[in-house]
Amino acid sequence: MVRYLEIFLFIFVFGLSTFAQQNDNIPNGEDSIRQTVSQNRRLLLNRFYATRLDSVSLLLDSIDRHHPEQTLLWTAERLLLYYWIERYDAIDSIVRNFDKFDEKNTVHPPQEQMVWNVLSYYSQENYDTLVAWIDDTKCSDKVFDFRIHLLTILLHNDLDDSSSIVREIRLLREQYFLQEEPATPEAPPVTSKQVEPQQTNDDTWRAGLVVGMGTVSTSGKIAKYLSVKSSLSFDWNVNHERLYFSLLMQVSFARLKRDLGVWEAGKLAFVSNIGLSTGYSVIDSRFFRMSPFIGMVVSDCSPSEQQIENDNALRDAGIRWGITSMYGLDTDIKLYNMFHFLESKDFLASLNIRLNYIPSMFDNVNNRYSGNMFFVSFGIRIDISTR
Repeated sequence: MVRYLEIFLFIFVFGLSTFAQQNDNIPNGEDSIRQTVSQNRRLLLNRFYATRLDSVSLLLDSIDRHHPEQTLLWTAERLLLYYWIERYDAIDSIVRNFDKFDEKNTVHPPQEQMVWNVLSYYSQENYDTLVAWIDDTKCSDKVFDFRIHLLTILLHNDLDDSSSIVREIRLLREQYFLQEEPATPEAPPVTSKQVEPQQTNDDTWRAGLVVGMGTVSTSGKIAKYLSVKSSLSFDWNVNHERLYFSLLMQVSFARLKRDLGVWEAGKLAFVSNIGLSTGYSVIDSRFFRMSPFIGMVVSDCSPSEQQIENDNALRDAGIRWGITSMYGLDTDIKLYNMFHFLESKDFLASLNIRLNYIPSMFDNVNNRYSGNMFFVSFGIRIDISTR
């Protein structure tokens, strides 16, 4: 009986000790949060190393949105990272509301300083680039001086002496913001998840050229005479804010399906359109512009110069001077606001998609050739900056 009791006590004590060891291996809530923060900081750092700044911005927003209770970045780290992803409004807001900003972010920098060390090193190495990006926002001289001054403070202080950085930022706030009247009392600080960069290279006045190629289709009686496949277009335009005016020159390449007098079927034909139009941008965001337009166009269908040289009788052949209206939609994808290397001060590049409809193109010439043409062209718009 005593032996059975000894065996039972041994098993009980062994099980109890094993359970205690397993519990020791389970991280508590604070350790779990610390591990999650550390992992997220490494993710941010890896994407920054790969110069995937758009990806850094998206990841930072995602973490802030899904883990608002976690302190991912110390304030100085967040400010320096905002310079790289060009969130200048967030920088201004943090400093303007510095006393209200979360105290745990402000006073206690993280134990692991790899993020700060990397950001600080690369920022010092690329200081001129960061200054150029600030200059590209075309902010006022006062705001420009503030942002440069703050960047200098962040790059010339030691993270170990966090109180020095905090003190200098507060002095900077007093110098640049305390003299301003607050727009609204008790305004909450703006964080990364509330701010989207709004800087743009768009000008009030722009002038430019669109070169495009595309497909053409015809309908009505004219489709019985012409087989139209492709087109080349040039569009000179002048823009004032959302309003624009353009001069369109478009040439379509076709072949005759039927004889047009002495002009025999199967021959190459050129359909030319010269038009004036005006449009208005109903959508004009940072990366996207959509502008319906309306205008007048003069159309012509004629043989090539080579055909006329070979057969003088073709000099008066074709369908001449159809006059009608045109309607369409211009869509621009603003590449210059999407990619830093395209942010030129002189030329602004966009991807252009144009839909153009010309009804009753030759009705005023001869009802036999009445019909419509529809163009879809893809091209590049180059606007000349007037800044």
